[in-house]
Amino acid sequence: MVEMLDPRAVVGPRTATSAVIRVRLRSIEAPHLIFHDRHGWYCDIHGAACDAVAVARAVTRDGADTATGDAADDATRESADATHEQLADDVRE
Repeated sequence: MVEMLDPRAVVGPRTATSAVIRVRLRSIEAPHLIFHDRHGWYCDIHGAACDAVAVARAVTRDGADTATGDAADDATRESADATHEQLADDVRE
């Protein structure tokens, strides 16, 4: 199951996040919340290497990575993950 969410509703009205996608890889597992922002594409729990990221990118029109250069470094991604963590808990149901 893949569900496109409104980034402004999930993150806030002033967000620069361009996509938030809820991906459920298996019916018995909790969904993954995938973000696309200045850090690139990443799962809020597993990071950029998560299989759900590939699914989310595949369903978006422009699945391109907009991060400058290669993927953002781990520290930057972890910081972004922490920022989204509380919001992600509210969205996951």
